[in-house]
Amino acid sequence: MFPIDTKILVVDDAQTIVAQMKMFLGEIGYTSIISAKNLAEATSQLEESIKSNSPVGLVLCDVNMPGGSGLDFLKHVRRHPSASATPFIIVTSEAEKSTITEAIAGGVTGYLLKPFSKAILQKKLAETWEGLQQ
Repeated sequence: MFPIDTKILVVDDAQTIVAQMKMFLGEIGYTSIISAKNLAEATSQLEESIKSNSPVGLVLCDVNMPGGSGLDFLKHVRRHPSASATPFIIVTSEAEKSTITEAIAGGVTGYLLKPFSKAILQKKLAETWEGLQQ
């Protein structure tokens, strides 16, 4: 499992999803959770975390958002010299094969389908962490 002090960036335009994700992450034990509702805010949060020497250690990001998609943000993260290796989990209700293929090609670390429970989120975090340790 990701260390409890991992800074997690939750990106979703639906504030109910952000609130649910923060609640689940808090119940799991994470305390450093930041959020953004679109690509511009996500990019800003990522940059600020790097500048403050408290980099994001995990991104949980929706695919469909106004002003740029989660896949656009994934591309930005993967090109960023200080964030390119940051674990990135796409969170979406979209099970389109083309979206999954594009995310994999873009270097996504994991994929989580909505709706999800705390147990499913926790399992996905554990699987992702285990995959990174290999």
